[in-house]
Amino acid sequence: MSDSKLTEIEELLVRLWTDPTFFADAAATGLLSDFPDEKLDLRGASVYAAVLKANRLETMKAICPRTCKIAGEQWERLVLSYCKKMPELSLNRPSNCNHFLLNNMAAHFHQYFLSEESTLASNHPYMADLIHFEVTEAALCELDVEIHFDKQPELKDARQFSSLAPVINPCSKMLRYQFDIPDILSAIDSLADNKGPLAFIGKDVVLLAVRNPSSHKIRVIEINELTALIVETAAGGTRSYQDLVALAADHCLLPSEALANHCFELFTELKEQFVIVGNHTI
Repeated sequence: MSDSKLTEIEELLVRLWTDPTFFADAAATGLLSDFPDEKLDLRGASVYAAVLKANRLETMKAICPRTCKIAGEQWERLVLSYCKKMPELSLNRPSNCNHFLLNNMAAHFHQYFLSEESTLASNHPYMADLIHFEVTEAALCELDVEIHFDKQPELKDARQFSSLAPVINPCSKMLRYQFDIPDILSAIDSLADNKGPLAFIGKDVVLLAVRNPSSHKIRVIEINELTALIVETAAGGTRSYQDLVALAADHCLLPSEALANHCFELFTELKEQFVIVGNHTI
């Protein structure tokens, strides 16, 4: 069998597996008759297509359970439309181009929603933020990253600010939204099945999603812009605690001693929340 013929058959099977309307259309137009000598197991392809469809729906529901609840009767159409569009969305992105790797299949869902689902977006203005959050949370759980650092000198007081730099958890993600995602999550979780759609007023929030290095559980922390700036600056790994205090001084009016005490409390809290996972000497 030639490579070109094999490619044709592969593309045909992918369509049969992933496009519910393709089999009927292909049979009606005679497309399948182009492969009379090839042993295409069409019944097997149909069975596999049904299994793949169910797996995709369940996997997407597991990744985006609250989006599924809000979408309601639109959920199956939404997911199948996204899956049909996925090859185009993942074009030129080799790390994400395996359309059958279920755990990563939501990688382009937010992009798809923004570009293709204007009606749903109009009915639920917060849904784009919700999808982004749920996909990001799932991606952090799957992130194959270990935390490596050789030394862990403990930050005991402000006198060490100039000699130590924090190690920021690599399994963390800064998130900025136009809707109060924690409030939305709580409202959806308590929403009865027979209630109507939820409505929320826009409210800018900054969240930090962090994976516990031991349990791999995700914690979501609401922070202010200054804390976000400090964490983002520290993530480079080259800025001492003193540099971060100086950065804070540029954005607030606290006296130096009070600011140092406040920052020490902040650094301690960030460590307790697994944002800071160690220190290294400068």
